[in-house]
Amino acid sequence: MREIGVAPDQVALAWLSTRGVVPILGPRTAQQLRKNLGATVLQLPPEHAARLDAASAIPLGFPHDFLADARQRNRLNGRDENKMSPLERPVA
Repeated sequence: MREIGVAPDQVALAWLSTRGVVPILGPRTAQQLRKNLGATVLQLPPEHAARLDAASAIPLGFPHDFLADARQRNRLNGRDENKMSPLERPVA
């Protein structure tokens, strides 16, 4: 990235490492390997990491958005305060 004076591959590798990903490097030359290894000491500024997070975010959809709602999680776990109380006597 020109803004911070490093190559895009170094930014990508540094960003992945902040996300807990250990990428498998596949350089074809010693120069590429040295360049890739330069990402190990690169500290991305927080605003750049946030931009990369936003650019790579994808909507997860169902069931993730459904389960993000605390009410739905409570219902699934049997903790719904609004559920009906058990019947006083069995229905014949």
